[in-house]
Amino acid sequence: MTDWENEITPSRLAWATGIGAAAAVAVTSALYLAGSAAGLVDERVVLPSLLGMGPMSLGSVAVTALVATIASGLLLGVLGLTTRRPVRNFRVVATALALASLAMPATIPGPHGAMRLTMAAMHVTVWAISIGVLATLAGQFRRQVPV
Repeated sequence: MTDWENEITPSRLAWATGIGAAAAVAVTSALYLAGSAAGLVDERVVLPSLLGMGPMSLGSVAVTALVATIASGLLLGVLGLTTRRPVRNFRVVATALALASLAMPATIPGPHGAMRLTMAAMHVTVWAISIGVLATLAGQFRRQVPV
């Protein structure tokens, strides 16, 4: 049985990270705007974000999605340099980090259930885009020859 190995190339990783970051920002921003329009986002709830403490805003959602996706790209790059199967390892580590990140919307005091689900949906969206876009576009697949 032949196995496929994925080699991460820096140029592909750079543009894949850019595409992934743009997609993550666009989709999480759309989720925020839809949630806000539907009354699911309570601006009175103070949350921690990369922009500091404050209400959830379009800016904080976009910056967080951007930074998280760029960090995912960096993680994939490091794994590409240090492991034999970087994509598989990336999927495992990214999934573990995404599960850990769900602790924030689940445990932060203040938001009602629908707002918690909206925040969790944003976390899952960034994870899915990172797993899908980065892991697919950053690599160059080649056939691994059995030794």
